[in-house]
Amino acid sequence: MLNKEAEGSFEKGYQALEDNNWREATAFFEAALTLERRLSPKSPQARYRSYYGLCIGLAKKRHQDAIRMCQSAVQLERYNPDLHWNLGRVLYEAGRKREAYRVFLRGVK
Repeated sequence: MLNKEAEGSFEKGYQALEDNNWREATAFFEAALTLERRLSPKSPQARYRSYYGLCIGLAKKRHQDAIRMCQSAVQLERYNPDLHWNLGRVLYEAGRKREAYRVFLRGVK
């Protein structure tokens, strides 16, 4: 079941991302993760992890943290191509182009 507050933060983060406002998007995605962790006994949703990872990788250049966050999201939802796309983007930005290419291909399958 979705947490309304966390989902609201995620949606605002996604809109900020669409508007290329990386700093704001990062804050909203982080808030979604925090709210989900606080209010839900299970681990945060994969998409919350993935988009937060994307933001910290591309905006803050924290590539290793971003890769770990995105990989954990992909492990939870291997069927979700958006999560593969985010991981591939972070890998590419980190200079790991061959690995990014393989992730993109897995996401297409």
